[in-house]
Amino acid sequence: MEKPGNRFLKAVFVCIKGILLFFSCAAMVLLLLFFKKIVVSEAGSSGFSGRGTAESPYLIKSAEDLSGFRDAVNDGNAFEGEYFLQTENIDLGGIEWLPIGIYKSDKYFCGTYDGGGHYLENLVISSAYPYSPSNVGFFGTLSGTVRNLGIESGSIEGSCCGAIACQSRNAAMILNCYNKASVTGWECAGGIVNEFDSGYILNCVNTGTVTAPSSGGEIISGSAAYMAAVYPDEPLPETFSGEYRKVELTGDSVEELLNSGLAELLKAGVVKRNEVSVWR
Repeated sequence: MEKPGNRFLKAVFVCIKGILLFFSCAAMVLLLLFFKKIVVSEAGSSGFSGRGTAESPYLIKSAEDLSGFRDAVNDGNAFEGEYFLQTENIDLGGIEWLPIGIYKSDKYFCGTYDGGGHYLENLVISSAYPYSPSNVGFFGTLSGTVRNLGIESGSIEGSCCGAIACQSRNAAMILNCYNKASVTGWECAGGIVNEFDSGYILNCVNTGTVTAPSSGGEIISGSAAYMAAVYPDEPLPETFSGEYRKVELTGDSVEELLNSGLAELLKAGVVKRNEVSVWR
């Protein structure tokens, strides 16, 4: 028969063992949370490097990063008030590109995408685009800002097209961008944007061919709230009803044209120096 003292000691031992197990588990949970916090702070809450702030933007380093960004927006993450920075020229490889921001979906990018003076090449959007109506561009519908980004090559085709963006929502802005891809609209098309009636277009150049049976323009096929410093600058489409400030862009290359426009807009205080990249 077991003595009462032994039973007491055994109960005490079991109790101590339980307490030690509890604290060990608690310590493990705290340790995991600590390391998770480190990973989130280094990789960003959305899986990108950076913090999404103006000082430490999320970094887009590859086509995979860019596709991940697109998918996040199209899944409903607007990134409102957050910043992205493209750190390299990115080759999209001619693979069918699904635009960022789906037309008539309420899934739009509301942050700032800064190309950092880099470009995209082999951007292809065609009749394989799965959404209808197919209002397409690198951004389908934009509610934020795209700046300092070039499209070096590719082809964009759909019902209504704009190379950088097709449509705007709210006070969207395209600043210091260029396009060299061909843009073909079955209805309407613009070399930079299609319809940007609530948006702003500043210091943009298009040298890509634009084709549309209904309405087409070297920069825009519809209207914008405000437009300044664009090339080519004549003629504006008859549908344009916003404010337009003519600034003559000069130079023999896209980069020289953009830099000349930047100099004028900076001098006039229309844009801030920390918002724009000088093209090289």
